Amino acid sequence: MLIFTGLAFPVDIGGFFGEGSNSKGITYGVFASLSFFPFTRFEIEGSKLVSSDKKMFSLTGEVGMSFSGVHPYFLIGYGNISDEKGKFHPLRTSYYFPTMGGGVKMKFFSEVLQLRLDFRKISMRENPYYRAYVGFFFSI
Repeated sequence: MLIFTGLAFPVDIGGFFGEGSNSKGITYGVFASLSFFPFTRFEIEGSKLVSSDKKMFSLTGEVGMSFSGVHPYFLIGYGNISDEKGKFHPLRTSYYFPTMGGGVKMKFFSEVLQLRLDFRKISMRENPYYRAYVGFFFSI
């Protein structure tokens, strides 16, 4: 939890592993999200497709509400995909795309360690694809 001038901002930090449609293959990545207001979060995510050099970076807004340790959510945002080898330069290269989706977060053993199931539509030019993944994260 980040604390600025007496205000507490919950932070989620985690990783994921999943599958993409349209022969995109296995994907993995990391994310961090920060809550500024009740029921809303801002998320930064970086991911890579295992079968290619494609790397993605996205910024999304999330809206959701918790019920007894289960937190369904909806998100929408914008991302960048790069085909470059080597270093990832999200502001210099490639293609920008809208993304939307949703999922559910669940307590896993404790308040701190949680499970995340997520489904997203990534609108890549003429060939949108869907990604489903499972991940664990720490909520601090």
